[in-house]
Amino acid sequence: MRFYKFILLLLPFLLNGQSIQVIDSETKTPVSYAEIEVYELDVQLKCNAVGEVKLTSVPPSFTLIVSGIGYLTKNIQVNEIQSDVLVVEVEKNHLLLNEVIISPTTGIIQQHNLSNVVLKQINNPNSIGTSNLMGTVASVPGVYSIYTGAGISKPVIRGMSGLKVLTFLNGLRIENQQWANDHGVNFTDLGIKTVEIVKGPSSLLYGADALGGVLYFVDEDYTSPNTQQSSVETRFESNSLSTSTVARLKMAGNNFRFNVFAGYKNAADYQIPNGAYIVNSRFKGKTLKTALGYNKNRWIFNLRYNHNSNQIGLPGHTHSANPNPSDFQSSVQNRDRAVPFQLISDHYLSIENKLIFDKSVLKLLTGYTSNSLTEHEEKVTIPGIKMLLTNIPYNLSFSTNINENLKWISGAQGMIVKNKNDRSAENILLPNSSSIDYGTYSLFQFSKELFETQIGVRYDYREISADEIGSKNFSKLNGSIGLVYQTGLYTFRTNFSSGFRPPHISEMLANGVHHGTNRYEIGSQDLESEYANQLDFSLDYNTAHLNVNINPFYNTFKNYIYIKPTEVIIEGYENYPVYRYAQTSSATTYGTEIYFHYHPHFAHRLHLEQDFSFVMGEDQYNQPLPLIPQTRINTNLKYEFGEQKAKIKIETVQLQRTHFLDKNEVASFETTSNDYEIYNIEANFSYTSKKTVYLKLGIRNIFNKRFVNHLSNLKNIGLPGAGTNVYFAINYILN
Repeated sequence: MRFYKFILLLLPFLLNGQSIQVIDSETKTPVSYAEIEVYELDVQLKCNAVGEVKLTSVPPSFTLIVSGIGYLTKNIQVNEIQSDVLVVEVEKNHLLLNEVIISPTTGIIQQHNLSNVVLKQINNPNSIGTSNLMGTVASVPGVYSIYTGAGISKPVIRGMSGLKVLTFLNGLRIENQQWANDHGVNFTDLGIKTVEIVKGPSSLLYGADALGGVLYFVDEDYTSPNTQQSSVETRFESNSLSTSTVARLKMAGNNFRFNVFAGYKNAADYQIPNGAYIVNSRFKGKTLKTALGYNKNRWIFNLRYNHNSNQIGLPGHTHSANPNPSDFQSSVQNRDRAVPFQLISDHYLSIENKLIFDKSVLKLLTGYTSNSLTEHEEKVTIPGIKMLLTNIPYNLSFSTNINENLKWISGAQGMIVKNKNDRSAENILLPNSSSIDYGTYSLFQFSKELFETQIGVRYDYREISADEIGSKNFSKLNGSIGLVYQTGLYTFRTNFSSGFRPPHISEMLANGVHHGTNRYEIGSQDLESEYANQLDFSLDYNTAHLNVNINPFYNTFKNYIYIKPTEVIIEGYENYPVYRYAQTSSATTYGTEIYFHYHPHFAHRLHLEQDFSFVMGEDQYNQPLPLIPQTRINTNLKYEFGEQKAKIKIETVQLQRTHFLDKNEVASFETTSNDYEIYNIEANFSYTSKKTVYLKLGIRNIFNKRFVNHLSNLKNIGLPGAGTNVYFAINYILN
C-alpha cells in the first residue's frame, strides 16, 4: 500500500481544474454517483453523492459522456471552458434501450453513423457468461464463430471469415495467420471494454482485406485522477474443469495513468452429452497487458503492450478416410499435454500520440506485432511447422469540424508484414514472404437537423514478395456513400460500400501438410484480387418501451476465393485429403438481421430481447458457398432487481434460448446440419461490506442437448459440442 501511495506522489502535474456537476433536468437536484467518461483521454470519472467531480488536466476541446442510473446517457462536446463549474442536466428515463455510443475509429455518435455499427460491451457483469471472447462477440446479430473444440474460435460476419475479416486491438491491426480455421483469435477478454463490429466491406477506414467486416476491440478506460483500483477475479466451469484467475490494477495521477492486467487459464478435455470426453480438447494460456497514458495541454500519449501465450490441443486429429467418432472420445478427462498441439505466442505493442486543437484532432498510431505459431503433430521435440509472423503498422489520421454541419476525416495507413519459417520444423507449409501495404483515405460527413450524409474514397496498394513468385502488385480505389434520416420515432439508414482483398500468400503458395486441419493444402498463383460491394439498409423504431431494428443487406463479390477438397493423392502423403484454393468469378451473399427489445410498462424491471440472423451465399452457378452459418434466433428474458437493503443483493436473473435452424443449402463438399436449441440461465449477485464482491452463477446447456454446429471444425467426424456446464465467477474488488 505504501508503494502505491509513493507512486501516486510522483504523478501530480497539477493544472487548473474544472468542476462538473450533474443535475436532474426537471428537479435541478444532484444526480448522485453519476459516471462521466472523458472520451479523448480514455478516463472514467465518478461523481460524489452530490453529483460533483473534479476534472483536471484536460485538453482545450474534449467530449464528455455522462450517464446515471435511471437517466438518459448524454454526450457533450466542450470546446471552451466558460466557468469554474460545468453544469450538466440529464433527463430521467426508466428504460435505456439505446446508450450513447461513440465510434472508437471515427468519434461519430452511433445514431449519426451511416452504417449500422454495433458496439458490444465485453465483461458486462449483467450479461450471460461465455467460455471465451468469441462466444461474447458471436451473440451479436449476424456474427458467428468457427471453432475447434473449446480452445480455438474465430469470427464469422455475415458468412465471411478468415482473411475476409479484420481484427484490430486499440487501433493495432492483428496479424495471426488467420488464413486457417484452426488459427483463432489469440487474445482474451482480459482488460477489454468494448468491441465495435462493422458488417460488410469496410475498406474505407480499415484498408484492404476488410471484405466481410471488422472487429475493433478497445481496452478498458483508466481510473479517475489521483485514485487507484484493483481487483482479483476467479472463474470456474464444471464441464471442462476450467479455472481462470485474473488480476487488475489501475493507478492515476493528474497527468499520468497506468493499467496492468494479468491472467491465467487452464482447461481439461470438455465433456459431451453422453458423458464422454473429447480427447485433446484441453488448453491453457497466460496473458499480460499494460497501458501507460500521459497528457499535457493539447498532447495525449498512450503506450500499450499485450503478451499472450497459449498451448492448445487439437482434437479430432486423424489420418483415417472414414473416422469413427468414438475414436476421439474417452471415459477419462485429462489436461496433460499431448500431440497434436499448438504453441502460440503473441506480442502487441502500440504507441499512440494525439494532438487536440480547438476544432481538430491529429493522431498517429504506430506499433509492432509478432505471432509465433508452432504445431506439433507426432513429436513433442520436433515441430511439424513453425513460423514467425511480424507486422509493423502505422495509422495517421486528421479530423476537423469545418463548421457546425460539416466534418472532415482524412488519413494514411500502412504496414510491413514478414513471415519466416524456422529451420527446426519438419515441413514448410508457406514459404518465407513479405508484403508492404499503404493506403490513403478521405471522407466528409454533413449533418443538418434530421439528416446526415457521408461520402468517402480510399486508395490501397499492396506488394507481395516471395522467391516462388518474385514480386506481385495489387491496387484499388474504393468508396462509400450513405445517409441517415430521422423523423419522430423512426431512423432510416442506407449505405453503399466497396472493398478489395489481394490473394494471400497462403492462397497462392501453400504446398504442404497443415497439421491443425489435418489436410494437404495447395495454393494457386493464378488467383486474382477479390472485389466486394454491399448495399445495406436499416430501419429503427424507438419508443420508451420498445426498440425494433430491421437490417437487410445484399453483397456481391468478384473473384471470390475459397478452399475445396480434391480427388488428388500426393505421393508420400496418401493419408491426408488434398485441398486446393480456388476462385469463382462471382458470388453473392444476402440476408437480414432483426433485433427486438421490449420493456413492458407494467413491469419496469423486465426485459425481453430477441434477434434473428439469416444469411445465404451463392456462387455464379447459384450453388451454395461453403461455411455459411445456420439461421439463428436468440431470445433473452431478463429481470433486474431494484434497491435492496441487505448486504447480499441479487442484481439480475436471465434465461436465454438460442435456436439454430436446419441447414440444408450447403456446398457440394459439405453435409447438412440439423436444427437444435440450447437453454442457458444465469443469476448475478453482489455483496457489499468493507469490500465489494460480485458473483456470477449460471448453467449453459441446461438440458444437456447434443448438438453439432454447422461451423464446427469437428463436424466432419461427428463430434458434438459441450454438454451441461455449470459455471461461476467471483470478482473481489480490493479498492
